[in-house]
Parts: sequence; structure tokens; C-alpha cells
Amino acid sequence: MTENKKPEWLEKIIEERIIILFKLANEFLDKNEKRSKRYIQLSRKIATRHRMKLPKKLKRNFCKKCNILFTDKNTIKRKNNQINKIIFKCKKCDY
Repeated sequence: MTENKKPEWLEKIIEERIIILFKLANEFLDKNEKRSKRYIQLSRKIATRHRMKLPKKLKRNFCKKCNILFTDKNTIKRKNNQINKIIFKCKKCDY
């Protein structure tokens, strides 16, 4: 079977759009939380529509349930010694 791979230029454009939306979400986090959530939602929608994964550095920065960016105010960080990972928990939705 042949693999339907997207052209490299298209993947680059999609990734740029996702990064731009995350930057906008970060800017509007304090001013307008609804708009910030919407930008995260749009970036996730773009990634799923084009069957691409979000970059790891961006994937760890928001709550998967309520689409809010993690900050020190709305996040609980815990270190799990059994699996040697840091676990982020959202204070707003407890996810």
C-alpha cells in the first residue's frame, strides 16, 4: 500500500498556524480567557483535521479537557517517583 503523506510545505504551514494560535492564546490568557480557550480549540481542530500531531512542547502546555493554558495559578504540579514524570493537574476542571 502507498502511504498518503502530505507535502512538506503543507505540513510546515499547518505547524506554523498551530504555533501562531498558541502564541495568541498565551497573549489573551489574562485579558480574555474565552478567547484563549478558543485559540487552543482551533489549533487542536486544525491538527486533527489534517491528521497531524501537536508538537510535544505545545501538547504539554494545556488542559485536554477545558482547553486552558497551564500557568502557575491554574496548575498543580506533582512529581510521580514511580514513573519519573511530572504530572500537571488543572485546578479549574480537576483533570
